[in-house]
Amino acid sequence: MTEKIIKSADRVKNIGEVFTPKKTVDLMLDQPEIKEKVNILDATFLEPSAGEGVFLVEILKHKLSVAVRQSKTTKEMQNKHCLAFIVLN
Repeated sequence: MTEKIIKSADRVKNIGEVFTPKKTVDLMLDQPEIKEKVNILDATFLEPSAGEGVFLVEILKHKLSVAVRQSKTTKEMQNKHCLAFIVLN
């Protein structure tokens, strides 16, 4: 399935709306300086033009994976998951 980065030619013309493909998001999040921050559960990210939230969703997925790897107990994992969600909001 291909992603549509342009949903409407009128919206591109009127407000410059173009969506970032997931492949590009993954490439950007794999940059060392960003990857380092994604691995810190309480690091914050600003996404001023969230659109469909592709960046935020992928950042959250990465942070939740980090929380699982860092946790020794279910309770610790739950606390770390909550931290990842709170910081993302």
